[in-house]
Amino acid sequence: MSFGKLPGALAMECRWFTINYSDYDSVRASDIKLNKSDFRWTARPNARSCEKRYDVESIVTHELGHDFGLGHVSESAHGNLTMSARINGPCQSAERSLGRGDALGLENKYR
Repeated sequence: MSFGKLPGALAMECRWFTINYSDYDSVRASDIKLNKSDFRWTARPNARSCEKRYDVESIVTHELGHDFGLGHVSESAHGNLTMSARINGPCQSAERSLGRGDALGLENKYR
């Protein structure tokens, strides 16, 4: 995991595969980059001093979901799930832990 510049993106996750690049089950390694050039970050999103800062833990939890093979879920139907396409906004920690739908997706994948 690192901080750097990502034009137009809050964060990004990249995976390396062993056999078939489209097979989520063959992930060999992955990296996560958080955009420090265009966004501000915090480890204390609920603090009074938080102003337009994004929670590192929430974003990393989402990106790790991709590492484990989860894709995005519909923002309009499941906007509060960690794997929704958009974060709920700065200075909040609602997406730090997996919601029921996120957990069911993992359970279904790794039975």
